[in-house]
Amino acid sequence: MDAASLSDGFRVGDWLIEPRSARATGSAGRPVELTQQQTQLLVALATRHGEAVPKRELRAMLWPGTAGSEERLRETVSSLRSLFGEDSRHPRYIASVGHDAYALVAHFDRAPQASCVDEPPRRVARLHRLLSELRRRNVVKVAVSYLVAMWIVLQVAEVTFAPLRFPDWWMTALTIIAIIGLPIVVALAWTYEITPQGVVLDPGSDRAGVVKLHRPRARQTLAPALVGGVALMAVVTGFAWWRSIDARVETSRAAAGAPEPGLQSIAILPLVDLSPAGGNAWLGDGLSEELSTRLAQVPGMRVAARTSAFEYRGKNVDVRRIGQSLGVRHVLEGSVRREGDEVRVAVQLIDARTGYHVWAGNFDRAWRDVLVLQDDIARSVTDALEVVLAGPSSATSTAVDARALDPYFEGLALLRQPGDASLLRRGENAFRAAIDIAPQFAAAHAGLCRVLSRRFEVAPDPTVLAEAERSCRRALALDASLVDTERALAALYASDDRFNQAIEIYRRLLERNPTDAGVQLELGEALDGLGLDQEAEQSLARAVALDPAFGRAHTSLGRFYFHRGRPDEAVAAFTRAAELAPASASAWSNVGGAAQMKGDMETAIRAYDKSLKLEKSATAYSNLATAQYFTGRFAEAVQNFERALVLNPHDQILRGNLADALWAIDARRQEAVALYRDAIAKGEAQLAKNPEDATLRAQLGFYYGRTGDPARAEAYIADAVAKGPEKVYVQYYRAVAAADRGDRAAALTGVAELLRVGYPRAMLRMAPEFRNLSQDAEYVKMMKDG
Repeated sequence: MDAASLSDGFRVGDWLIEPRSARATGSAGRPVELTQQQTQLLVALATRHGEAVPKRELRAMLWPGTAGSEERLRETVSSLRSLFGEDSRHPRYIASVGHDAYALVAHFDRAPQASCVDEPPRRVARLHRLLSELRRRNVVKVAVSYLVAMWIVLQVAEVTFAPLRFPDWWMTALTIIAIIGLPIVVALAWTYEITPQGVVLDPGSDRAGVVKLHRPRARQTLAPALVGGVALMAVVTGFAWWRSIDARVETSRAAAGAPEPGLQSIAILPLVDLSPAGGNAWLGDGLSEELSTRLAQVPGMRVAARTSAFEYRGKNVDVRRIGQSLGVRHVLEGSVRREGDEVRVAVQLIDARTGYHVWAGNFDRAWRDVLVLQDDIARSVTDALEVVLAGPSSATSTAVDARALDPYFEGLALLRQPGDASLLRRGENAFRAAIDIAPQFAAAHAGLCRVLSRRFEVAPDPTVLAEAERSCRRALALDASLVDTERALAALYASDDRFNQAIEIYRRLLERNPTDAGVQLELGEALDGLGLDQEAEQSLARAVALDPAFGRAHTSLGRFYFHRGRPDEAVAAFTRAAELAPASASAWSNVGGAAQMKGDMETAIRAYDKSLKLEKSATAYSNLATAQYFTGRFAEAVQNFERALVLNPHDQILRGNLADALWAIDARRQEAVALYRDAIAKGEAQLAKNPEDATLRAQLGFYYGRTGDPARAEAYIADAVAKGPEKVYVQYYRAVAAADRGDRAAALTGVAELLRVGYPRAMLRMAPEFRNLSQDAEYVKMMKDG
């Protein structure tokens, strides 16, 4: 893109930049004037968004031939960072790349252009004519009457169908018929008019005259047909009712020996926001999740997974059906209403077998006491269930500054979202805001630790991990008994490859709450990191079973399947994750991964492009580059791997992938060797923390082979094969290393092993590393089999 195309304006993160008027407008809506140098620098970086732009090019563009331009460039960058509210240690907008380049890394969009406007008088005249016709033909009156009638019918049906034992599909069918009927009624109202003389075309139609449906019918002659239709529906309804009663009797008999959901089982539905100003839905979600966590700590209490219960948000579903679907005896529902500094929570405990209320309560508190409110509700609910809360109330309930609660609950809500980098940044900012207001707020420190640990998993940066550890230790010092603190500490350990310590904490948490899908997922990921495949799969599958709407669980299970050579199961898991979060950049990256495993690289590339349009991320750039690499577009792959490395400069795998793309270009192999050496240094430091990582050992062996150290290469690969012979990428690097050194027999053995452990044959046919085997008869035969 060029500078002229950006002159009308563009968005960088939360800021709208308008080069023509030299101003920037943030989320607060107040414009800030920009200097000429600031404007020119932003345009220059935006034209190469996500790329490292050398300082010498920027100086030559802004101050050609001027002394002291280096200092001016630093001052201009510093002033922009100050405007955007960031510092050089944690850049969110302008990142320093080495000592000689800058890159614009914030989310970038062109500002929407003003659309061409039709001639106002013509549009007004057309609209006036349309409204006149709608009134004359009574279309609006008929549509409104129809909607009112259908609403009354549906309300009556909802009340009467259940007592009459109508099957559930009757309500669904009636709703569908009501929706389909609306456009039909509107079309008929526009075209026809029922008069005493018969059904006639409206005079406004192009074809005037009587429509003789065999012969004109007066309105009175329609009555027999209507009566006949009603009678037919009554007969069909009666027959279906009679059959459904028989079916229910048979079902009841068949289920007579099956145990009912236990008395001490409950689902917590999201509390509905009834605040006059709205905008407090996150408060109802946060309270519901906290209540689920508290009640899950009660001995003998079984609480339905949060995401499964949240599936019923905003749906008018009979509570008996909810209880049956979630397998619980009781359902807690209610509302939250916030006015200024006052909060009212109304909750009802309902017996899911009968639909009757067991208990109801109203709780009025000052906003600063909302955490105490959670304890009061949990204790009242458990008393109603005849269960005694074990132990004293959590120390979280101690009063905190009420102003810290808004950002704290916002951070919790963002932690539940997909792992897009922008969402993690927003969650981090929310927890920091809570801590700034209430420095002794232990749960906020724990939340910050969790979100920083997830950021490190997405883009390994040692400074982020160090900060996560400081946050965890602060939370421990303030309140070591918090469940949030324990979970945050486990997440920190897992991010730092200290899997044994993470697993110990996760198992302890699951002893207290075995139905927590999030903890099951994180335990599975830690077990996977330690190479305990069978246990890892069981835990990941358990997370999906506990919470089928948990997108991150499907994604993790998909990665597990792929790395174990089970591409069909991996594709199914990735596809389901994308269906659950279609607006997420990481979801589209999953779609691309599924297509790539099938060998459909063009579909994969389109999905990765879509992901990048939603959000620039190292993962999406890397995935796009990998697909380009497999299709032989090595120069494009190099560019996108470089963009990924700008966003994630500490990842040794990215360095190795960029080196692979450079290695495929003969003239750039020396650059590739230098990157392989960097990857070796980072990889060996990582291996020191987790020496059982067989895949990392295989990677290091492959790197050493390409840097000209065959002895170390063979030792690392032999050790990797001994430790993890069933791991896909152990066999992949083994085969590539053999092909690199020209050992045909070993390379063919490696390819055979790679196919045995489940590497997709479609991807293997495209892999550039094995093109020197493309004329080998045995290799060709292996590629054709299956």
